[in-house]
Amino acid sequence: MLLPRVLTAIVGIPLVLFAVHTGGLTFAIFTLGVGLLALREAFDLFKKIGYPPRVYLGYAMAVLLFALFILPAHAQPRYVPLLHHPSLLGLGLTVATVTLTAVELFYVNSRSLVSSAVTLFAIVFVMWPMAHLALLRDLVPLGREWVLFLFITIWVADSMAYFVGLKLGSRKLAPRVSPKKTVEGLFGGVVGGALAASGLWVLFFRAQGLAYGEVAVLGGLGVGIIGQLSDLVESVLKREAKVKDSADSLPGHGGFLDRFDSFLLTAPLLYYYVAFRF
Repeated sequence: MLLPRVLTAIVGIPLVLFAVHTGGLTFAIFTLGVGLLALREAFDLFKKIGYPPRVYLGYAMAVLLFALFILPAHAQPRYVPLLHHPSLLGLGLTVATVTLTAVELFYVNSRSLVSSAVTLFAIVFVMWPMAHLALLRDLVPLGREWVLFLFITIWVADSMAYFVGLKLGSRKLAPRVSPKKTVEGLFGGVVGGALAASGLWVLFFRAQGLAYGEVAVLGGLGVGIIGQLSDLVESVLKREAKVKDSADSLPGHGGFLDRFDSFLLTAPLLYYYVAFRF
């Protein structure tokens, strides 16, 4: 199990780093692609639970919402003021909600409203965070550094949580949701996130005047704990669907939703923290 996990990382990590380093439209396309693949897996989970979503309509609404997030950073200058209007995202969510609700006029079964509800939930749960990841990369002047911070701290925190839990884990963290997760693994993730953040503070943030403690807390408590919480939310869906992984797209890692589940809560929170803090 460990070898496929390592081989996937050897192939995947350079691709991620290239997209993050390049930024712009390349990173936007990368996050959109990952988001749609993860969304497909979320749709499959809901279908297995017994709530089939409106798949194709869901994809269309997801792309619309994502586009409304990233257009201001890539539009021609004369359109930027319009696209930066705060009501634009509200418009996107409104269009998605109205469209999904209107579609129910063509269905007469008892679960039709539930299907639209889970479709909207999946879009917000998956594509909203991925769009914030693209927004984080577009922040000036340290967008690239903050995205690298998020990826690296999550990778290290997840790895530490996995190995510490494997070797030392004895107390179950949330046995009804994810039986293999342990309290010891959670602490391992917090320590791993803080250590990774410490190294990144030296590389990226010390020269910018950021306090070491602030960056370490973001990595340890922010990424280490909130990332685990995000992972547990996805575990609830998998448990209801009675599957171990969201898919088998990434050998040793499960699916795209499994690999990027830690970003679902951390990416939006880090974006707003950085945007308002600096």
